[in-house]
Amino acid sequence: MADEQYLTEKHYLVCSKGIAPKKMKVTSQNFVIFSGDKAATELDTMKGNNFTCVGSTAFAAGAIAGIACCLIPGPGWVMALIIAAAIAAAIAIGYLKCKAAAGSRVWTQTAEKFAIEGNKTLTLSSIMVCQAEGGTITPKETMWEAWGSAALTNLGHVANFAFGFLAGRGMGAIAGEGAAAAAAVEGGGMAALRAGGQAAVRSFANTAKKELIEQFTFKGFKNASFFCKVMRGLGIGGAYYDQYNIWSSDKDTLDKLKESGVSLIMGIFAAKGATTVCFPSGTKVHAEKGLVNIEDLNVGDNVLTYNLETKRPEYKPILIKHERFTQQMLTLELPTGEFLQVTPEHRFFCNDEWIEARDLKAGDLLHLKGGHYTTVISIEVLPHYEKVYNFDILDNENYYVTEDGILVHNGYKYNQDGSLKTRNQSLKDQTHPKTGVPFKENTIVVDGKNVKGVFPVFDAKYKTILPDDLLKASDPKQFKSCTKKLAEDIEKNPILGKRFTEQQLKDIKAGNPRPEGLTWHHNEKKGVMELVDQEIHAKTGHTGGNNIWGGDIR
Repeated sequence: MADEQYLTEKHYLVCSKGIAPKKMKVTSQNFVIFSGDKAATELDTMKGNNFTCVGSTAFAAGAIAGIACCLIPGPGWVMALIIAAAIAAAIAIGYLKCKAAAGSRVWTQTAEKFAIEGNKTLTLSSIMVCQAEGGTITPKETMWEAWGSAALTNLGHVANFAFGFLAGRGMGAIAGEGAAAAAAVEGGGMAALRAGGQAAVRSFANTAKKELIEQFTFKGFKNASFFCKVMRGLGIGGAYYDQYNIWSSDKDTLDKLKESGVSLIMGIFAAKGATTVCFPSGTKVHAEKGLVNIEDLNVGDNVLTYNLETKRPEYKPILIKHERFTQQMLTLELPTGEFLQVTPEHRFFCNDEWIEARDLKAGDLLHLKGGHYTTVISIEVLPHYEKVYNFDILDNENYYVTEDGILVHNGYKYNQDGSLKTRNQSLKDQTHPKTGVPFKENTIVVDGKNVKGVFPVFDAKYKTILPDDLLKASDPKQFKSCTKKLAEDIEKNPILGKRFTEQQLKDIKAGNPRPEGLTWHHNEKKGVMELVDQEIHAKTGHTGGNNIWGGDIR
């Protein structure tokens, strides 16, 4: 340390939790000068100079902003105002905290051989510790070096704010789900509190199981808006930075585990900040009583849907109405000059399959009411805070929006307990009221994970398995292949033919995709096809393998 440069008033100080460097100020002595600048001693703790400590308030400010954005509806500028207010509050609190903590600052690693009036002098290797806030203040030789170090520190503050914002947003969303579940319980009281608590716990657990890893990787960044990329990217950095600080500290292992666990819980809340599928208020929906704004529709109202089996439109009642707030909207420009706003995950019936809005491209064809089509002109994703709506609908999981009538999916893939959402799932261990087909719970593989779902158990005359190259093919191609396999099996085993009528046998031999009165059902198990009664199949609303593993191709 003897060869090191002494700390003087020409140097700068940077705090690990502050937002701006400060020039060294010497107040302990006036007579020892090096190269025209007073030398600093251990008494010069910068009590009159404030570093504005935001290290411990950045995350909390972000969390408060995230919760506020969930509670206060409004357009994008409202969210920007909330974030700005939270940042200003964090800076003000940081200033006051730093001022109050100034008396606890102590210099370490002082010069060994030289003292001024009994007070040890300082070098560029000396470190001042702020015991009250747990920060460290280090000297820098030049202003450029000081501001470079401060810039990296501030990036950490911003990352912590973004992490807190995502966590707060997730807390608000989970609390909202719990409140909605409680409100749905008639009579309120303890039953409502219990239902709300259970819904919140299920949502938290499901997020931990299904969304945490995806949300804290860079999956999906390609299609995200600029705002989403910035907040999520910084949030990821904040989460990683927090874990690094915990495990690189000098605390004992038990304390590290406790702090790491709390940080992980905050990470799960942040993962909950993902957007789900909905439309904003003002979106026109085709209902039995005419074109109705989506926010004005309620449970029991009949909306126009499309039966993918019969290829015909049907009016079906709304079972559940979903309301929530979103941070991100996607705008589709249509040939009519109309702009349709929707959350990026909402699926459209495009080129005869369901495609998420964010994956649409200019020129894609969208299915319209009456069998016509419209074209996507352009797509733009923007941060936009707004209340949005969606429905659960009986039998058909779709409805028509805009005056032209664009077919959209109702979008929810999983229930709150993590099970697959299926049509007529309420009929578990019961029979369909019109057809008598039983519905049973079964475990299948979806997106590489084992999930439970409720599916129909048809009385099948014959079962076969599609080859891999036909798993995602049109119905005619799949059905023709299945009928051909059936004909081959009947030729090998004539007893099998006794299950069919004379006309059905002729159709099978001729290779007709659908033998008379029969159709091929896509079983929920991958590739399994069952030959069942066509009328019963059509009248039994269900989720089949075409939707689960067949790509919704017809």
